[in-house]
Amino acid sequence: MTRNLPATEAERVWLRFRTKMGDPAKTTRDGRRRAAAEQAGSKPFSKGRDPRGLGDILRTTTETFGWTRDIARGEVVSGWQDLVGERAAQFTVAEDIIDNVLIVRCSSTAWAQQMRMMHGDILTKLMQRFPDSSVRRIRFDGPAAPRIGWGKRRVPGRGPRDTYG
Repeated sequence: MTRNLPATEAERVWLRFRTKMGDPAKTTRDGRRRAAAEQAGSKPFSKGRDPRGLGDILRTTTETFGWTRDIARGEVVSGWQDLVGERAAQFTVAEDIIDNVLIVRCSSTAWAQQMRMMHGDILTKLMQRFPDSSVRRIRFDGPAAPRIGWGKRRVPGRGPRDTYG
């Protein structure tokens, strides 16, 4: 009767530790998981092995990490021209979405007023095309006026006044 002794020193040390500490496949959670995976094997047509399309994977990932709303908001800002048309997009720019309000900068106060009149139609299109964006209102701002009191040596005062006498 011959005993199968380990051939190398490393195998002997491993077997000695295994008898003293216990089999890692039975004592640790990771070991139990690996042992179960080895027993189950990898079957080519088993559940979860079918290939999936890239769109499905990206959709699952964005839903898992909660990026759906942020991506939809980015699509609203980048797709502004398709939403309002080429002519209106020449004079307006969708800047940002803050607290479910889309902020649109217009090139003139006349264009801001025109866009305010079209607010309902634009908001309806926006909600139909981008329902995940959670935009509930659109704010149309005119051109930004320059700030008068700025700089390091600014003196607080009454501000600009009529200088025509």
